[in-house]
Amino acid sequence: MNSQAATVEKLYGRPIMAFFHGTWSVASLIAAGLGGFLAGHDVPVEGYFLGVALFVLVGVGIAQSRLIVEERPAAGEKHSLVLLPHSLILPGMLAFCVLLIEGAIGDWSAVYLRESLGGPDHAPVWQPDPRSRTGPACDRSRIEPLNRG
Repeated sequence: MNSQAATVEKLYGRPIMAFFHGTWSVASLIAAGLGGFLAGHDVPVEGYFLGVALFVLVGVGIAQSRLIVEERPAAGEKHSLVLLPHSLILPGMLAFCVLLIEGAIGDWSAVYLRESLGGPDHAPVWQPDPRSRTGPACDRSRIEPLNRG
């Protein structure tokens, strides 16, 4: 999708990539809102997924006929390697470290809860309510106390 947007942007003659990303975000918000609305009105998930699948199939069918075919370089042409500017090295390293730490926290927090705080071996400390379709996002009464004994 981004390559198609880049092709359209190139033909358009000015930067419009942010518009495509914004449209994607708005469509995602609308779909999430619609899903929440339908879940709140007891529409079966299967029916919602079937409706979304049909909508996407029709949308892809319509969009596919209007895609722009991009010109590809000839097989014999060489592609050049583009290096990132030096100004992106530090933010890139910082982002890598932040995501590495976030992953470590997610991976090791269950081990810490179980081994250091005496949490249960078989289940997470926070369990979703099986009667709810969306889980207990705001239901703090479902959080099990840890056994520190």
